[in-house]
Amino acid sequence: MILKIELDYPKEDIRECLKMISGALEQQKETKWIPIAERLPKKYDDVLVCDFDGSDLRGIYVAFIDNNNIWRFSCCGDAIENVVSWVPLPEPYKTGPDFIGLYKESED
Repeated sequence: MILKIELDYPKEDIRECLKMISGALEQQKETKWIPIAERLPKKYDDVLVCDFDGSDLRGIYVAFIDNNNIWRFSCCGDAIENVVSWVPLPEPYKTGPDFIGLYKESED
């Protein structure tokens, strides 16, 4: 199965899409993880956290810190025990070109 990308969109829409991708890549380069020993986020602010078990990364989750300085999963409120660093959530997606139908599968 071969994936074909059809660019039947106006050049201006494609340029805008490339600008968004470029901006996201720049934001990613500028994002620095903050060790919890250095500073904590505001209480109940959702952030991304790194959870380590010894020297192994267990996962990256959306979480918050409560009034008792306990890290909790934002989805269910369960405690997370081994958070070592955090970073603010990125800016939300802003509407742009409609990409439905941009990718089409081919049997070629």
